[in-house]
This record gives sequence, C-alpha cells and structure tokens, in this order.
Amino acid sequence: MTVDFFLIDAPHTVPQEFQAWEAAKAHHRAVFLRYVDAEDGSAEQSRLDTEGRAAKAEADRLEQAARTAWLRAKRQSVEIHINNDTRETRHCFTEQPLRIHAGFTHQDAAAGWRQVLAFSSSPTPDADTLARIERAKSDAVSQLESYWAELAEATDIQRVICQGVHYNWDALGQGIGFGGQAFRVEWLDADREPTECNLFAQGRIPVWMREKLPDNARSIEDLGYRIDPFPAVDDSLDDDPPY
Repeated sequence: MTVDFFLIDAPHTVPQEFQAWEAAKAHHRAVFLRYVDAEDGSAEQSRLDTEGRAAKAEADRLEQAARTAWLRAKRQSVEIHINNDTRETRHCFTEQPLRIHAGFTHQDAAAGWRQVLAFSSSPTPDADTLARIERAKSDAVSQLESYWAELAEATDIQRVICQGVHYNWDALGQGIGFGGQAFRVEWLDADREPTECNLFAQGRIPVWMREKLPDNARSIEDLGYRIDPFPAVDDSLDDDPPY
C-alpha cells in the first residue's frame, strides 16, 4: 500500500492551504447529502446537482493548490538522537534528516551519539509536535535498553565479545554475517581452542551493559576468504517441472 505523505505532512507544512481544501471537501459532501435527500427529478435536486458539481470542481482545485504549495514548501524535520553510552536523548530541527549536518556531525557519532528517526515538522512546532518529540525520545531509550537486555539474557546464541563489540558466531558456511566471511576467534579462556567461524555483529555494547556482557575473546582475525552462504543452484535439478 502506498502512503500519501501529503496527507500526513501538509497539515503541518501548509496548514492554510490544507484547511481550505478540507473545508471545500466538507462543503461538497454536505451538498451531496442534500442532493441524495432531495426528491428525484425535482427542481431542487437539479439545482443541487449543479451546485455539487461546482463544489467538487472547487475542492479539486484547492487540493491541487495545496499539493503544489506542499511540494514547494521548504521542509523541516525533527531528528531524534540518543547517546548509547549515557542514554541521553536530544533533538534538532534540520532540512537534511538522517545525514551528517550541522546538528549531527562526525564528532557526535564518535562521541556515541546516534540518529534514531526523523519526522516532518512545521517551522514553529506546536504542542502536539513537542509532545511527539518527547515520546520519541522515551521510546528510543526503551528500545535501546530492551535490545541489550534481551541480548544479554539470550541463551540460544553463541556469543563472541571482543573489545566491547558483540557478535554471534556460527560454524563456517552456516552464517551470512559479513557476506559469509571467515574469521578466527582467539578466546580469553586459555583452555578453549580457537574457533574458525562466521560472525554476525550486533554492535558496540554500551558502557552501562559492559558488566553483564564482558569480553570473552582476545582477538578476531579475518581469514581473508568467504564461504558463500547462498551457493549456486544446480540447474540440472530443474529439468523436470514440479507440476
């Protein structure tokens, strides 16, 4: 299903044009309902038919005007940020959401900040927008905490943690992380043999989760080759149609 972002965004970016269109639609509907109630073939029904056609044409004209104004409007978005280590949240207004810009720099990313989401906003955000910003910040913290708590509690994974980065490992040829790249893991446990495996990364563990998810690997070495997780299919197997 295609989403018409005009219907979501225009009430905030071009409110006057959008409200004019909404009023014209409401007028057209009111005329239509009176037409339905009028006696068939009566002069009143004929008059309402003419009025309704004019109301529909005006509503269509105002919709086009609103869409044109929306397309030409200088868009502004609210961008939500979270710092994975401190769980601090913040927001900024930008015309270049989810990119590097004045409100989110390379230095921010290096300091642990991450862009979570962005949504459209008017140049002067109203109370609803401000409330939505605060909900988005709260949700970002909840999602971050839930993600790492569930990962820490998981018992059905084979984990590798090296220099504060969390991975799952699978036997060679069974994992698709890093495109099937082969790695050699040296464990901190001196009695544990090194493991050659595929890895799938879950990300850098936040500072506040390091105690629950301490390192268990000394090093990870890229072995320089890949085992294709999606081997080519033998076309000869398809000589006979399945139906």
